[in-house]
Amino acid sequence: MAERQPAPAWGAPDQPTRAINIAAEPQAVLAVCAKKQAAVSAIETLPAGGTHVVMVTLGEADTIRHAFKNQLLPRNTKRMPLRNRASWDLS
Repeated sequence: MAERQPAPAWGAPDQPTRAINIAAEPQAVLAVCAKKQAAVSAIETLPAGGTHVVMVTLGEADTIRHAFKNQLLPRNTKRMPLRNRASWDLS
């Protein structure tokens, strides 16, 4: 039996991802997703402007990347933290 290889780091540049950063408002992204019948798993506004969207499948992500090909932002674009770590009560 072949030895299992470790999974690549999340967000490795050569790995496909369902997450996309787009220089457009969330409403515009959702409208294109609806028109292309691409299901959205999660969506959020980026602090510097634009939208971070996660599609349900890689195929849908490719469809939306193609639709917004001139508005794509880098994968490492800064995102808004979902929770302030200082507010976590771990006791």
